[in-house]
Amino acid sequence: MITCENIQEIRQVNLFTSLTRIFHFLIYISVVKFIFIFGALCSGIGAQVRVGLAVEGAQFLKLKTSARLESLAGAGTAQGQELSNLSINPATSSQLKSKELFFSQGFLFENVKFSFLSYCHPTKWGNANMDTFFLKYGEFDSTNEDREKIGTQSPKDFFIGFGWSANGKKFHLEELDLGFSLKTIHSDLGIKSANAFSLSLGAIYKTAFEGLNLGFAMNHLGSSLKYDREELALPRTLRFGLGFSGWELSSFSAKLNSFVDEVLERDGSAYSLLGIELTLLKLLNFQMGYAGEEGFQNRFRYGFGIGAQDLQLNYAASPLGGLGTKHLISLKLRFSSKLWNLKTLLSRKIEKSVLQKADGDEQNSYALTQKRELRDLSFHAFKSDTADPTQANFALRNEFATLQERAVNKLESTDSLLQEVKKPIKDDKTEIKSSSLSKGLPDLGAEYDRALKFMSQRNLNEAIKLLRNIHVQNKTYEKVSKKLVACLEARVVHYYANRQYEEAMKDILEGLKIDPFNERLKAFYGNTEEMLKTAEFSPKGIGTK
Repeated sequence: MITCENIQEIRQVNLFTSLTRIFHFLIYISVVKFIFIFGALCSGIGAQVRVGLAVEGAQFLKLKTSARLESLAGAGTAQGQELSNLSINPATSSQLKSKELFFSQGFLFENVKFSFLSYCHPTKWGNANMDTFFLKYGEFDSTNEDREKIGTQSPKDFFIGFGWSANGKKFHLEELDLGFSLKTIHSDLGIKSANAFSLSLGAIYKTAFEGLNLGFAMNHLGSSLKYDREELALPRTLRFGLGFSGWELSSFSAKLNSFVDEVLERDGSAYSLLGIELTLLKLLNFQMGYAGEEGFQNRFRYGFGIGAQDLQLNYAASPLGGLGTKHLISLKLRFSSKLWNLKTLLSRKIEKSVLQKADGDEQNSYALTQKRELRDLSFHAFKSDTADPTQANFALRNEFATLQERAVNKLESTDSLLQEVKKPIKDDKTEIKSSSLSKGLPDLGAEYDRALKFMSQRNLNEAIKLLRNIHVQNKTYEKVSKKLVACLEARVVHYYANRQYEEAMKDILEGLKIDPFNERLKAFYGNTEEMLKTAEFSPKGIGTK
């Protein structure tokens, strides 16, 4: 039974946790500020005695290449799993598990506009990234000494880049993501042009504090642009960033992300960038940013977006003073959803027959989980060069029948597992209550009763928390241990359907620690260990019984 005192205690714990995270976040900001002030002083001293290139060119490399990044004022060096941030940190794509395509169109002022396209392709050894940028300044008349028109000019700038990003787990550095990007740059002023090469390096470190990341990037190291007799340096920058994604409000399905970046320019000047993002209902997102860079009349930025993880559209608008308003539109496509899995006629037919085994229980999250697994199985079975899948040969039909049988068995196995989890035992609560009180412990019977209610509601996360607490305080409750292991098994199935193999491994190890002889968990352990070694999806792990 949940009392007012319990609710008050929970609120106090949540408030204390949130304040602790905010305090640590502020400490990190102070440390980064100190590093940057020190770096700016050193760079300023170096700039005073430096000889050589003093004028920067290729200012288009500083443009924010996405609407989301523009609305965050350019902050986001420490954000992972974001292909649109490649222009500020080449390590931001290292955590992507599926192919992703990103396109952005920017309208600056009058006829000046740019296009940006990037693509991420995951492999076993990391993620390959490719991007291209094209900026067009419009057309201008060319005149002679008498100001007579002799033609037109179309100045333009563009670059083509290739990069690589990966996690450091192969070197026992799982908290560290690394990346680099190489670009070939071309600048055409109409009457003369120049080429250059640049290298960008980046890293993201996941701290011990949940949701808090540190980011670092060095951008545009390389050769200069040479226009006949004139030579211009690339706009080299050094960036440090913090990213925090720990604030959630479950009652409104809201999530708040915040980013702080410190940027050090080639000439020694330094400035701050701040950005916050609010996501509602996992569908709508709103961004606001503050640009500390000098030269802006209006330092605030705003933007919004709509869409889920696999398909998202963003828009941002920024005032440019007397030049008008800058508009950016971005589109992100992530090829991991069922939306992009083109199914054949045969796969649809067999899928329908298998899904009838769920007995129409559309509210059962684990039945829905099996639907996702089956889609992957059917897609894998008919992934061939056959032009017309309906004409697949007899051997292929047999292979699919085998996969069908595996899916049916898996569905029935999961259903029986759920029945075991939901089956209450009348005397459990009384037994646990009397045992806990006799040992001077709190009334664990009430906590067990709450856990059973969460099971009936299929809220496994809350049920596991309560059962885990009871098990930690008294490990002699065999019935509690069995239900905890059963809940962990059910959640492993859920993680498998979403390809969250690292999370699944955590639950598998916890379950085996409680019940070392559990055959299902042992089988899951072997398959999960294999899945973690490869980035490509294989139906091998799903077929575990």
